Amino acid sequence: MDKFKLALKYIFTRLLIVLILVGLVTGAFFSSMKTSNIYFLLNDALKARLDIILLGTAVEDKSGFFSYDYLNNAEYSNMRSKYSLYKITNYGHKYEYSNLFVWPWQRKKTVTVKEAVYAINGEFDTSQMTKAEAMALDVYNIPQWQASVYKVKLVYENGTWLIDGVIRKGDYDYEAPKTPDLTQEEIEALRTPTPAPTPTLAPEQNKGDRPATISSAIRGDKINLREGPATEYDILEVLDNGAKITVKEESDGWYLVVSQSGNTGYVSGYYVQFD
Repeated sequence: MDKFKLALKYIFTRLLIVLILVGLVTGAFFSSMKTSNIYFLLNDALKARLDIILLGTAVEDKSGFFSYDYLNNAEYSNMRSKYSLYKITNYGHKYEYSNLFVWPWQRKKTVTVKEAVYAINGEFDTSQMTKAEAMALDVYNIPQWQASVYKVKLVYENGTWLIDGVIRKGDYDYEAPKTPDLTQEEIEALRTPTPAPTPTLAPEQNKGDRPATISSAIRGDKINLREGPATEYDILEVLDNGAKITVKEESDGWYLVVSQSGNTGYVSGYYVQFD
């Protein structure tokens, strides 16, 4: 009888150890899965948030990344209004995360996120006000993004993590990347784009043509030659950075020019540098 009890005790002990090990492995697996889900969710959701704020993307197109409460707060809408005067084409951004680990049973999580947008490319939307009015109000240049540290609140709903809140906690001391294609001066120009002055041609200058060059702070840029003096007009030709043009006249921040190929159209005054 004693041998039988010892055998049962041995089997029970070994079975308990196996069950504990299986539980630990299973828990680690689900923790790893949930942590990975948070990482990929943050990459996609924070990019979607920037698209809404900077590019004006419809909130409905990105709603799958956010909780109902977040979509109905003012955090992103206040920032969106700051960039509503501009037609932004693209931007460069960077994220760093900490405190990502999550237990299998957790359904709420707060993650520390460092976010920087180090380049915003685009132009002022002249359909909302003239260039002269914008410069008078000091809103012609695209505002610089404030690199920040956030506490991002997440909730687990219907089998997926969603952003439930983004709270700014302080500044993020971020240095924009240096690449072989950009000089330090060009990086600074991207951080705070400052357009070259576009003087109105004097009457005697309007009578003759003026030689000029397409000039952009970004190497390799292609500048659009359009049918009319606004971005809504069709593109006639794509001009290379450094291309020679002939300026005919100026119209509300846009220049009527003739390209080397003979096309006549309009180019934003931001990209025109007189020889």
